[in-house]
Amino acid sequence: MMFTKAEITSFVAAEKLVFKFIDKEMKDHFSSAIYKLKAIIRSSDKDWMETIDKHVVMKSISHNQLNSALPNTLTTLFQCIAQKNVLEISYQATYQQEPSVRDIEPIGVFHESNYWYIYAFCLVRNDYRQFRTDRISNIRILDQLQFKQHPDLEQYLAEREKEANFTRVVLHVDPQFAHYLHWERKYFGFKKESFNDGMVEMVFDVKNADMGFARWYMMFGDRADIISPKSLKDTVRSLLKSQAERLA
Repeated sequence: MMFTKAEITSFVAAEKLVFKFIDKEMKDHFSSAIYKLKAIIRSSDKDWMETIDKHVVMKSISHNQLNSALPNTLTTLFQCIAQKNVLEISYQATYQQEPSVRDIEPIGVFHESNYWYIYAFCLVRNDYRQFRTDRISNIRILDQLQFKQHPDLEQYLAEREKEANFTRVVLHVDPQFAHYLHWERKYFGFKKESFNDGMVEMVFDVKNADMGFARWYMMFGDRADIISPKSLKDTVRSLLKSQAERLA
């Protein structure tokens, strides 16, 4: 089997990315697969691969995408989805003090905003739900098979996008500061930018609620003006008032 140098380079990139996003057990399996791959390529190409590998670093994400106490969460999920079993999880919802045990029928897994999510039919709630994997404290595949026919994951994500309520937000940002926002703004529904009255006008479509956006805006609020909507201004004022009271 012969690989081009471009293909070999892509293996290095894939390995770096994979190790950043998957669980420990899956990393072990991927390492085994890469080891077998290296064994069959030519010596010169192997040197090429190892040289690139030493000069490429992917820093890990600052927060845990998975519960550190469960080193095989994704592996278990993939296995469960393939076998169509029911999955038992202990899940810590944001509105609960203690984790609750849920039996779910997993449909798919997706990565969004630096977290892994499970889309599943919850047998406890008798409805479809999504669960963030870092909030799962225990996971177990049950012998019980799924009994319900479910829609595809892509269909769910497309419908979720259609049903979301978007608020158009317009900011005027100091031109000397605007470039610092380029990396994060995509997570907050950034649409376009232009120059207006000596300021960089940024337009966002913010999904569902503006509280998260308001907190993000407060990080650079001294360098930007909220043009619209008024509700965002009110939210920021409320947060600033609460903060001032806590600092009093």
